[in-house]
Amino acid sequence: MESLLLVFEPDMDGRPQYKAVIDYEDYVEIKTPWQVELNPVDDKSFEIEMTKLADFAEVPQLSTFAGTAVYRTEFNAADAKRTMLSLGKVCGVSELKLNGKPIGCCWYGEHIYDVAGALRPGKNVLEVKLATVLFNYCHSLKNNPTAQRWAGRGEPVSVGLIGSVRLLKTK
Repeated sequence: MESLLLVFEPDMDGRPQYKAVIDYEDYVEIKTPWQVELNPVDDKSFEIEMTKLADFAEVPQLSTFAGTAVYRTEFNAADAKRTMLSLGKVCGVSELKLNGKPIGCCWYGEHIYDVAGALRPGKNVLEVKLATVLFNYCHSLKNNPTAQRWAGRGEPVSVGLIGSVRLLKTK
């Protein structure tokens, strides 16, 4: 059994859209600490600092997290030549803002954004909003038969912005 997801973009006019050819070898990795605002489905919001991005399923405090996470960091760019931003491994739906400018949203595939109009030499402020799946949270609800039926005995799934976040050039 297979599924197919068709996404219709409202600003496409029916003509073929061409993607930039990305040079994955020439990159600058963003290694700055992240402030993460967590908005769980079942509790009050809280914030943490992450010196390194990680899979929530592997962080005891976050292993059953479900909801939205807003990651924020500041980084310096030597120039504006690398105009594509890759979020690396992402487990969820991402929405990106750079220097306060909305860049876009990605539900599937590679989470790569064209930041040419927002990236500037020097200080940049990056915000990634991530919506997660409910699986790990439902798996933790041991007294809820419906949640247990849905989550079953499966292993926890990866959740969060895992990275590595990189600025890339196009060829």
